[in-house]
Amino acid sequence: MKRTVYVILGCSCVLGVYAQKERIQRIDSYLDLLENNKQGIAAVAISQDGEVVYERQMGYTQMPDGIGGRNDLKGRIGSITKMVTATLIWQLVEDGKIDPAETLDRYFPEVPESGKITLSQMLNHTSGLGDIVVKNDTVIDWLLEPVSKEELLSEIVRQGVFFEPGDSVKYSNSAYYLLGQIVEKKYGRPYEEVVKEKITTPLGLKNTLSNVASGSTVLPSYKLNYNTQTWEETKDFYFPNVVGVGDMLSTPTELNVFIKALFNGELVSSSSVQQMLPEEGKMFGKGMTLVPFYEKMLYGHGGSTFGSYSLVAFQPEEQTAFSIIMNGQEMLMNSVLIGLLSIWYDRPFEFPVFADRDRMFDKSLYSSFEGVYGAEGFPIKINVFVKNEELYMQGTGQPSFSLEQVDDRIFDKKAYGVKVEFTEDGKMILTQGPRFVLEKETN
Repeated sequence: MKRTVYVILGCSCVLGVYAQKERIQRIDSYLDLLENNKQGIAAVAISQDGEVVYERQMGYTQMPDGIGGRNDLKGRIGSITKMVTATLIWQLVEDGKIDPAETLDRYFPEVPESGKITLSQMLNHTSGLGDIVVKNDTVIDWLLEPVSKEELLSEIVRQGVFFEPGDSVKYSNSAYYLLGQIVEKKYGRPYEEVVKEKITTPLGLKNTLSNVASGSTVLPSYKLNYNTQTWEETKDFYFPNVVGVGDMLSTPTELNVFIKALFNGELVSSSSVQQMLPEEGKMFGKGMTLVPFYEKMLYGHGGSTFGSYSLVAFQPEEQTAFSIIMNGQEMLMNSVLIGLLSIWYDRPFEFPVFADRDRMFDKSLYSSFEGVYGAEGFPIKINVFVKNEELYMQGTGQPSFSLEQVDDRIFDKKAYGVKVEFTEDGKMILTQGPRFVLEKETN
């Protein structure tokens, strides 16, 4: 575990020094709890007014071979890369080298409907283009091995468009892959060289870079082995396949530097930043997404690969940046973030309760929990059943999964953010964000 706290003194500090110290201590306790229960391997950073107020590594000492002892480790940031690509596009716009109203056929005429697809639509996911990550609509692991640019473009062409450009919204990895290739065409250099010249070197970012397949300072992706309770390395993308889409590496601290610089005019003008932000009522802008938290509106981008999960978010009025990179996830990153933000913004938040792996529960109750549960207005049925002396649940049309017992009548599945309580009167209380009370159906 590595944790560093910085105390900011000065009138610009949004939170009082003592209140901030208390929040940080509670965040530490929260992450200690997650770490001790092997809920993830992560790095977290919070910055305010451009100063780091909190840094923490969680679970690094649990990684094999002492990898966590290094202080130069970089994590995969997945689709946060798209925000970098969008920044490069807006720099080109400001330099008069590109027009967001240009159509894709100027660069890739072989793509179906390219004469109707604008760069602006590609930036905000309204182009209709598909998902390069999935080949032939079914193969999800084809980018784990090296693939040529010709093969990538061929798959984009095969997929075509899913709707008339501009008529709907579909998150498109293909659109951002092509935007990254347009950046290379405009500069006549590889994407990673442009990123270095235009973004990382001007900002002094030494641990943020593109197009790295592997290396001694690159954090692998891990999954928890439930039998041994150890983190084991898992195969992830061959990242040079997804340049401009999800290939970049960084640290939470440097992500916070990047997003603050972006919002404060160090990379593009304020008018370009406004273009990047989502319009009111929309989730996607032309480079950034909305990250709402109750009344707080934050902006940034998330990312996920086959084994890493990340997010960077910025609150412009408070000049506060939050970043997390998880390269091992048992508790959903979204659930971890809800805890962090709840503590930071003084929202009511109860620390999660984890199963005591040494406690022996009475499994004779399991049969009384079995059945099909539902409620008026609830969209699916939930089937609860026993298999191999474990309790499972399965939603209509969804895969089944085992539940982990927390108390005599309480179970959860941290990986899916699910908590279940079986009441003595035969109801099931299901919490997955919202809370639902479901009735057991009778024959």
